[in-house]
Amino acid sequence: MKKIYWLSIFTFFLSCVQNPNTEKHQKNRENILNVKDKVVAINFENSMFSSIVQCYLLNNYIIISDLRSSNKLIHIFDRTSFKHIISSIDKGRGPGEITNMGYIFTDEQKNSFLVSDHGKNAVFTYNIDSLILNPLYLPSVFMEMGKRQFPDEYKFINDSLLIGKMIMVSPSSSFNQEICRINPKTGEYKPMKYSHKKIDVKRVSFDASLENNIYVECYNYYDLITICTLDGELKYNIYGKYWNAQDGKKYRYYDDVAFCNDKILVLYAEGKDNIYKGNNGELFVGRPTKVLVFEKNGDYVRTLDIGMKINSFCFDQMNNRLIMILDEEPQFVYLDLNGLV
Repeated sequence: MKKIYWLSIFTFFLSCVQNPNTEKHQKNRENILNVKDKVVAINFENSMFSSIVQCYLLNNYIIISDLRSSNKLIHIFDRTSFKHIISSIDKGRGPGEITNMGYIFTDEQKNSFLVSDHGKNAVFTYNIDSLILNPLYLPSVFMEMGKRQFPDEYKFINDSLLIGKMIMVSPSSSFNQEICRINPKTGEYKPMKYSHKKIDVKRVSFDASLENNIYVECYNYYDLITICTLDGELKYNIYGKYWNAQDGKKYRYYDDVAFCNDKILVLYAEGKDNIYKGNNGELFVGRPTKVLVFEKNGDYVRTLDIGMKINSFCFDQMNNRLIMILDEEPQFVYLDLNGLV
């Protein structure tokens, strides 16, 4: 009888800790489509880039930021033809220059983009048409940033609210990341209500959907995805087959994430199955080669096996395709998602 009693207590406790409505464990993600033969190389007209680039989309334009450029930091192309339009913005401390370029946010309604400058500790706003037409165009300041707490990535909700990933630097110069509600006018921020209790080193990729009232966190060093409301209420924790709260920084799991119509797309690096030895015997973490497709409730749909090493991607809703930056040649490619997602 004592065994039955303690078993019932344990079962009750476990049911309180793990809510089956929010905790999803996915051991099998084997619906894999090999799509390498569908990937198309992009030749951006008259352009050469370094290895540290990011891609952003704004109405009829593609914006490429090049952190290591020896000339201009921003390159603008036609979204359909990939024809070069203009290269602009010098690196430096002068007016209109960027000292240490960070995240770029595109605002389609205002036809503008925001650039974080971690040297000047400010976010600048550029109207893209004005920048194209006027070589002497100067941006305005959108918001000031702190030196030890500042937004690393964000989504625009309205003029006084951003949902974003904040960097919190400790006195020892280590840092953590938190998803926060940010007031760009005052610089005030408030961490979201939910945070997974078993994560010590928080490094996440992030996206938010105003239409669906949710944001998603994909943990770089844990096989874990979290979906919450924009108010910070937990909806789902999605655990992959390699979930281990003790992983820390041992392995790489998730990278970029994006809402894609009614789905969520995530770069997946496969954790310990993607470790290789260099010529000197040192272990290296491989780049992701797969894109996982999930429903908005976190249910697994399929895996798109790209077959190439991916640094980052962005979703082109206008053309229903993924634009990917590779860690190999060609540097830029796209994948038409019709019939795949």
